[in-house]
Amino acid sequence: MKKAILPILIFILSACAGSSDRVQTEYFKDFQSQLVALSQRVEALEVKAKRDTNIKLEVTERLDKIDEKIGSLEKNLERIKTNPLLEVTESAKLTPVPASSVISIKPEGVIKVSETAEKQATPEVKKDEAKTETPKKEEKPLEVKEVTQKETSQTLYNKGYEMYSQGKYPQTISIFREFLQKYPKDALADNAQYWIAESYYSQKNFQKAIEEFKKVEKYPDGNKAPDAYYKIYLAYTELGNKKEAEKWKKELLKKYKDSEPAKKIK
Repeated sequence: MKKAILPILIFILSACAGSSDRVQTEYFKDFQSQLVALSQRVEALEVKAKRDTNIKLEVTERLDKIDEKIGSLEKNLERIKTNPLLEVTESAKLTPVPASSVISIKPEGVIKVSETAEKQATPEVKKDEAKTETPKKEEKPLEVKEVTQKETSQTLYNKGYEMYSQGKYPQTISIFREFLQKYPKDALADNAQYWIAESYYSQKNFQKAIEEFKKVEKYPDGNKAPDAYYKIYLAYTELGNKKEAEKWKKELLKKYKDSEPAKKIK
């Protein structure tokens, strides 16, 4: 009996060993196939990552080019803004004085009006005017010329102030210097000098602003001296020169104690 069982056991063990080998082989094959699949996925991911990197680099290069173009456009726009021809165009956009105003009348207009009046006048009046030529008729164009000159100074001043309002300080300085050169005794001369100084102050060029503010004193009949004193005080404060700042503060309170600028620092 024992002899019969032994071969059976050997057969069973052999069968088990064979089955174990087959399982291991199948497991190895499955592991190998998974490894291959994983390797393929990694390779695909690497290709995708490389492609994404190339796209990113391409996008970055395009953005850099766009930034360069924007910078170039900004520079061109700044050149256009500071072009004197543009300033002339902008000044032409100022609101004109109404045609009905005496200031806007030109000598040619007076002549045309006079001619129209002559046509509408009675024959007797025309006859009298032909005989005697009164000096009053000759003085009228001269009077208009004087009004036109005042209009020119006012227009130039308005143009300078318009530039200051727009923050175009170099143009403001240039226009008001031209104003002072042409009309040094004009009633607005002290204001023109003040806005020159104010333009330097707005650009934080405090030392130059102080020099220009001090020139306002050359116009004793003007009303901008208190404001100039106050701005000199502020400019010295910005420069950290407390001694000079205190000096001009005292001068302001001494000479113009009732002015609005003086009330600001009391």
